[in-house]
Amino acid sequence: MRKALSSIVDHAYDRWDISRIQATTDLDNHASIGLLRSLGFIEEGIMRQWGTGKTHFTTFVFFP
Repeated sequence: MRKALSSIVDHAYDRWDISRIQATTDLDNHASIGLLRSLGFIEEGIMRQWGTGKTHFTTFVFFP
């Protein structure tokens, strides 16, 4: 997963001339948080009780 995501991020910056990539992950998903940090993503905030539907709310970590 790390190699694939790293390739996508590199391609996006090199070919598409973008200036920002962001990701969200569940606060308890430590593997995803570690993966994003290892790729240079920096945690910017926590979205508490963020809605994913009319009745389901969860907490996410935001990485710009």
